[in-house]
Amino acid sequence: MVTKGDRRRQRILDAVAELLVTETFEEISIAEITRRADVTRPGFYFYFPTKGAAVASLMEGLVAEFMQAAAVWYEHREPDQETGLRVGMDATITLWRKHAVVMHGMVQAAAVDAEADRIWQQWVAAFTARAVPTLTADLTRRPTNGSQAVDLATFLVDATFAAMQRDVRALVETGSGTPGLLDSIVHVWSRTLYSG
Repeated sequence: MVTKGDRRRQRILDAVAELLVTETFEEISIAEITRRADVTRPGFYFYFPTKGAAVASLMEGLVAEFMQAAAVWYEHREPDQETGLRVGMDATITLWRKHAVVMHGMVQAAAVDAEADRIWQQWVAAFTARAVPTLTADLTRRPTNGSQAVDLATFLVDATFAAMQRDVRALVETGSGTPGLLDSIVHVWSRTLYSG
């Protein structure tokens, strides 16, 4: 059952999402969020300690969707892992671009808001942790140990997140993403994991 509080919280999130379309994170004020959401300032703070936490909450609603996007690679669903990697990365890029405004807003929030940064770092860590078992399995052709898989996962996920951040920033600011992004990311991952 959806409560009055659930609806109020959702109005706040909807207002933040609307504002991110036309304003940077730093330009958005709590006053404008509360005005658009038709809630009081204390009402806002009842649900979110900071505006960064509100942006982070928008992103948290997408976590399951993002985790599922790359499942084809994580779970070895394709006979050829390089094909699975391309399919999973393409789905991931599509989702980042679909939610470019929220993702870009989250990156901006994480840069200046401790709560948003904490949530962002947890998100990156979750994707890194999910990649480790797959990397470990895929690296069996080479001498490796668990720490090498962790180090590689950290590097590859960080590099991918950095590329995606640049892509959504360009998409939000200019209307065009990074040309050749999929091929570039897949090339780095494939060369690291699958080339002899």
